[in-house]
Amino acid sequence: MSDAKVLLVGDLELSEAEEPLIGRAKKRFVLFPIAYPEIWALYKKAQHSFWTSESFHLKESTTDSQLQRLVSFMASTFDSPTIRDLSGRVSRTIQIQEARSYYGFQSMRTSIQLEAYADILKPHFIDCSPSLQTKMSWIERQIADPGCEFSKLVLVDALVRGLFCSGTLTVLEWLVRDNPSSNTSSAIHQIIRDLHQDVQFCYVVFKSLCKRTHPQSLAKVIKEAVGIEQDFVKDNIRTGLDVTLVNKHIECMADKLAIGFGGSPIYHSQTVFSSEPLNEIETHVGVKKQISSLSTAAPLVLDEDF
Repeated sequence: MSDAKVLLVGDLELSEAEEPLIGRAKKRFVLFPIAYPEIWALYKKAQHSFWTSESFHLKESTTDSQLQRLVSFMASTFDSPTIRDLSGRVSRTIQIQEARSYYGFQSMRTSIQLEAYADILKPHFIDCSPSLQTKMSWIERQIADPGCEFSKLVLVDALVRGLFCSGTLTVLEWLVRDNPSSNTSSAIHQIIRDLHQDVQFCYVVFKSLCKRTHPQSLAKVIKEAVGIEQDFVKDNIRTGLDVTLVNKHIECMADKLAIGFGGSPIYHSQTVFSSEPLNEIETHVGVKKQISSLSTAAPLVLDEDF
């Protein structure tokens, strides 16, 4: 058995063309009837949580330099060529219409998140790209092989959204804890909720594959990512928050990822921070405002002269 196959589980003899989710030979020409209801349900859930940066009125945002630096980390991460390349490879490779609907929506939602980051930062954007280079280099190494298994791409995508942001987002939540109803706080919680949905989607796609990354390989990749995120927090975040607590939270999130991908906990760590996004009522202050403004908008007129 080849080394590549040792790192996989499932139907090891299955070629990429035969994998139902990514094989072009079985590509459907229409979306309905839905063939993957669990994947479609996650798309609809994401669709129902749609928001815009305008709904949070972020142009009247904070001038807190610590918060701005953390937001810059998030903006620099998701606007980087490396992450765009990873997301593009995942969305281009998968062929089923249900998943492509989700990834199309995710791409639009990422643009909305980047706009929100920019609104929070104006006019104080901080270029954090050098601090993120270790993360980006690691991601590039993981996906450098053109023949990289699709399950590995899905795993790395989940690590970007669920682990490489965990330290930054935890400290962001801690900074806005005293003013949970502020526009900036509401937007941050909405973004956390979006990323949580993206990770949940990765779990479902991964488990739907016939050939998947082996649990031992999965644990190895997650451990490497944890070390990188913990070093990033130690070197870049200065807020007065105990770094040990943040590190424990990162390990807790890593355990959740390992379990989500069908593996076992690696660290068995506990966290004093929330490991789940706030519920729908708490995170939709801005979205409710948006819905309210839409409901009072002028009616659509179809007989205008052009």
